[in-house]
Amino acid sequence: MSIGNHYPEDIAASLKALQQHFDPYPQRKGRIFDYLIALYGERYPDTLHRAFNPYYSDEELEQRLLALKQRYIRHIATITNQRGVGDNLFDHNHRGGYSERLGMLLGLMGNDNLQLSGQSAGVSPTITEYLLNVVSDKDYRSSDIGKTALFELQSAVELLMTSLPEPNKLVSLSIQQKRQLRASVYAISGQTLPESLLQFGVDHRRYRILQNGQEGEFRLLFDMGGDDPQRWLYIAKYNRQDKLVRFCEWLQAWLIELNQRSETLYVVEPLTLRSVAADSLETNSIDDLANRLCIVLPGFSARHQNSLFQQQAEN
Repeated sequence: MSIGNHYPEDIAASLKALQQHFDPYPQRKGRIFDYLIALYGERYPDTLHRAFNPYYSDEELEQRLLALKQRYIRHIATITNQRGVGDNLFDHNHRGGYSERLGMLLGLMGNDNLQLSGQSAGVSPTITEYLLNVVSDKDYRSSDIGKTALFELQSAVELLMTSLPEPNKLVSLSIQQKRQLRASVYAISGQTLPESLLQFGVDHRRYRILQNGQEGEFRLLFDMGGDDPQRWLYIAKYNRQDKLVRFCEWLQAWLIELNQRSETLYVVEPLTLRSVAADSLETNSIDDLANRLCIVLPGFSARHQNSLFQQQAEN
């Protein structure tokens, strides 16, 4: 046994590993939260969150679930009493107890000032507040910025590209750092954000680093996927590879937050959508539409674009 076992260099990390080995604290805390939620006849959908998790590592997800359950417990009395209350259609800022409860069960952040791992305190800017518009890949390819940011690479060149390592943990960015990222990414300099970059830019496996031997620069490229040969999206460049890897980790953390800030749901009552003309022609339409609700999940985020997630969420 070496002296490093008795006097480790990183004491905090060693203590944390020792604690996790002998005392599974997150599991114990999670069971306590599950018990408190069960007292109200509720159950938090852990399985759904673990099955559809494009944002976090397993350890980070467990910490996130604890934060989400704690938030749910703090509001459970209010949302249980108001679980039958619908949204006020005359106030776009109002959310009824029914949609509020569903949003918390699905872990939607919305305008909640919830601080989770890797996210700075306070409400961060949304996609529109960054002056960005989410567009389809097809529209992005035909735009001016898309024509200059997308490249076709020969197979021999693709073999020379380097994959990026998986981030050790989700980094925490200040609002200033996020604004610097917004200004530094060439692909979104035209104020358009392609769907693929938003949805799949959270995955480090989609990125590659290509070194320019003549100029000594390292370029970060993103794989848009699809059948189009021009599928490599230029992101940024640095003169050092380690700086580019760090930049990519920051970009992933920023895109994760943009995804979560844009995730929302709408509870629609079909009865309120019927027209007066249709009602006068079909007297039985009210009976068909009564007591029905539809859940609408906008599908441009990394998690909501999954059709299986939408089916499970609606059930």
